[in-house]
Amino acid sequence: MYARAPARLAPGCPGPFRAPGVPTASIRSAVEQGRKPSVVSNLAMQVAGTPTFLSTAEQQGVSPELLSPYFALMRRRLAEGIGDEGLTGVIDLLVR
Repeated sequence: MYARAPARLAPGCPGPFRAPGVPTASIRSAVEQGRKPSVVSNLAMQVAGTPTFLSTAEQQGVSPELLSPYFALMRRRLAEGIGDEGLTGVIDLLVR
């Protein structure tokens, strides 16, 4: 069941999570196979950039309501000591 969970989640992802250039199919495949894709911007770096992202959203008049829970998951995963992986590790927190 766990291996199929990302496959069930991915088709329902709204547009922003299926942005151009984001290889969702290959990420989903990697997670299903228990491996993590190569990382360009690791989780620790992305968590460190969260305040800038939220500040920019505020300056642009964009509500962080949808982003804040995601950032909380990122911080939670980082607190587990897994800062060198990419965002796919956050999926592990969503699958029950």
